[in-house]
Amino acid sequence: MAVVRCMLSPHVKSGDTFLLTAENVTFAQFMERLQSLEPSVQAPRFTIPPLLSRVGAFCLRLVDPANERYDAVFVEMGNRYWNVSAQRAVEVLNFSPRPVRDTLSDTISYVKMHPASAGSSGETKGNACKRLLPSKARRVMACLLCGIVLLVLLRAFLVQ
Repeated sequence: MAVVRCMLSPHVKSGDTFLLTAENVTFAQFMERLQSLEPSVQAPRFTIPPLLSRVGAFCLRLVDPANERYDAVFVEMGNRYWNVSAQRAVEVLNFSPRPVRDTLSDTISYVKMHPASAGSSGETKGNACKRLLPSKARRVMACLLCGIVLLVLLRAFLVQ
């Protein structure tokens, strides 16, 4: 519907862009809303500091360079709060975003009704984990590398 409004609106020029987002929520707020709808979902108990996540991603990238999940830019983006606004779309296109709670509720209902579609290609949770995780030797190597880097960082902080 928003695309049609863009095409028909006299206020929209060729090349104009609009962010069609819902409300801004932090990860903590998102998890609170998710838990209020689905109590079995637990939020992470702690947050990994940005420096530690960068170091961990670097170590894992050394062990598994083909895995894009360990890309420095990808990890950096995960450490940011993306405060974007659909205000311009609301004003120009009369856009009205759905509340996050409604979308979460619909998503939870869909996943419960279609559990096989929650994983890619209908694979079971166990198979998906085996496919995504690096081999045991690479995991051990990554842990050792991360441990060494963390010891070096801790020593650098303690010396100062």
